[in-house]
Amino acid sequence: MGAEQAFQWAVSHPDFMDAIVATAGTAKCYGHGYVRLEGQIAALTTDPAWQGGEYATPPIKGLEAFSMVWAGWLYSQEWWPISTSRSPTRATNRRSFRA
Repeated sequence: MGAEQAFQWAVSHPDFMDAIVATAGTAKCYGHGYVRLEGQIAALTTDPAWQGGEYATPPIKGLEAFSMVWAGWLYSQEWWPISTSRSPTRATNRRSFRA
């Protein structure tokens, strides 16, 4: 939803910035966007180390799960076969995309 916030700032404060960078956003959040966001939130907050955001050490398992959820949404279908075939790890397993 950061892109949606960037859109709003651009509309509300057009003289404050020259441009915005809106990554993975639309002018309106649709159902699949909520599913993605809730999946990322759940991945992070179910790590016992999360402790309601008052963590003493980084919630590593939650961050790893978050990165797996995000990796599927971040890149296009066209990107995966091209980029992973050039990768030294060749993205052969889930650990290739850990945080």
